[in-house]
Amino acid sequence: MLFRSGIRLGRGVFDNIRKAMAYILAAHVAIVGMVLVPLLAPAWPLWLTYLMFAVLGITSGAWAGILLAEVGHLAPPGQVGAVVSGTLVYVNLGKFAGPAVFSATYALTHSYGIAFALIAVPALVAVYCLSGNRNAPAAAGTAA
Repeated sequence: MLFRSGIRLGRGVFDNIRKAMAYILAAHVAIVGMVLVPLLAPAWPLWLTYLMFAVLGITSGAWAGILLAEVGHLAPPGQVGAVVSGTLVYVNLGKFAGPAVFSATYALTHSYGIAFALIAVPALVAVYCLSGNRNAPAAAGTAA
């Protein structure tokens, strides 16, 4: 019995390592692609340009699936649909409002620096909120 549990645990660890390596590889492909974008030149063959943008699209599009899978995994039983839908509301609100806020900020200030800084504010707030729960006091009636 213990032997089977060890094998099952080992397979789970191996599967997680394999998934992590696939994610890391995909991220590095995207990074290399983004580095190559400024090097685009009219001398590049058209098929290579299309291939590069296809790879960038595929690798950058994977984040939504990863996000929704994790949200679904953390959702309470029976509430996966509602939690994933609520998450998508905020994701799509950001995709809609972000470019509008950026362009309006640039139009008013004529500064890309201020526009990029303003767009970074929601990400900084999210990082602050996510890191703030580590030092939360213990709930009343529980051992500290």
